[in-house]
Amino acid sequence: MAGELQQYVCGLIKSLVRTERNQQIMCEAALPQELLTHATVALETETHFLHRLMQYIFERLAAQSLTPKDLRYVGGWLA
Repeated sequence: MAGELQQYVCGLIKSLVRTERNQQIMCEAALPQELLTHATVALETETHFLHRLMQYIFERLAAQSLTPKDLRYVGGWLA
């Protein structure tokens, strides 16, 4: 049940990040940093059931606002 809910929410976010304006709004709200903090397992593990959805969302948002410093920040620690 929890996995299905996570997949549904990711699907909703995926549909929202299709427009550039929504990407900008989500970046202003620090969604890329939240993904790096809370979804590292799904982003790092290619076999994770949310990996494809999270990767799509992250790539769309990364094109808008990520800096090299953001990419070094993973899970609350500087790499």
